[in-house]
Amino acid sequence: MELGKKETYNKEAVVNSATEILGMKPKENIKNWFNDLCKNAIIRRNKLKKKALQNTSDECIREYEEQRKLTNKALRREKRLYEKKKIEDIEINRYNAKKFLAGV
Repeated sequence: MELGKKETYNKEAVVNSATEILGMKPKENIKNWFNDLCKNAIIRRNKLKKKALQNTSDECIREYEEQRKLTNKALRREKRLYEKKKIEDIEINRYNAKKFLAGV
């Protein structure tokens, strides 16, 4: 369904007015748990994957698979720790409504 000129104009007017009044909110970083350890593990995994694709020897493939397992473990561990800390913060602030809702 295509919008006509009038509907397009109305949509632009509403969006522009809302932007002027409310402002643009920057997108939040969803992965707050993603840190340098995760980044370095992924970089190493990608290098070994590239090497394994270029050189299909058993040793290169084994190295890549081992690094892939380690990377996945590190990512899961960091995410789990972040979620655990977030839950603890929420539990601590359960009687302080302002902090409690900010944590949710």
